[in-house]
Amino acid sequence: MLRCKDVVRLISSEEKLNFLQKTELKMHLLACKHCSNYNKQMNTLIMSLKKIFSVKSDKNCDQIKQLEESIIDKFIKKK
Repeated sequence: MLRCKDVVRLISSEEKLNFLQKTELKMHLLACKHCSNYNKQMNTLIMSLKKIFSVKSDKNCDQIKQLEESIIDKFIKKK
């Protein structure tokens, strides 16, 4: 069975887990409430960060579009 230290490393890792790693991880999470809580917190953090960055990206896209339109308008007025 995995140690808590190994579980934290696997949860924090961005690499794909093989079948054995996934199975061992799930078994450990079922048995260890501390690692299970850590896993839930990490998932919540990741989802929150994705939400924050997607909102900022949309906002930046709108700002870029407005800037492009402003530049085009100024260019057209000069002609």
